[in-house]
Amino acid sequence: MSGTPGGRHGRPGASAEPDGADGKRDVMTAILAATGVPKLARGVRLRNDEARGQWVLLAPERVLNPDPVAVEILKKVDGARSIDTIVDELASTFSVERERVAGDVDSFLAGLVEKGMIELAVPSIGDAAS
Repeated sequence: MSGTPGGRHGRPGASAEPDGADGKRDVMTAILAATGVPKLARGVRLRNDEARGQWVLLAPERVLNPDPVAVEILKKVDGARSIDTIVDELASTFSVERERVAGDVDSFLAGLVEKGMIELAVPSIGDAAS
């Protein structure tokens, strides 16, 4: 791994498609960053393909080859950690500015949510108190 989320080539696993001109996707992910709890959608699995020597994200009728930074993010997507927690852990582990990590994680996960590969649960206010 290059040691920094986003690596040498920018955002982890990000597509070349820009955000909408109205910026709605960025606003949505920024609101969910603190409380959203991502998990792999039903039928989606992250596996280490030992024969190929790489990680793969398997989904029905799809196989993605995430880059090393994307793999580090996906390893933390367990349905228990919030996006905020994932960002904190990655920023600490790789000694990178939190804001940079947050942007990379938000963009990457938003792309997978759009593809139906990640589901995002948002805890209700009552859940936070318990």
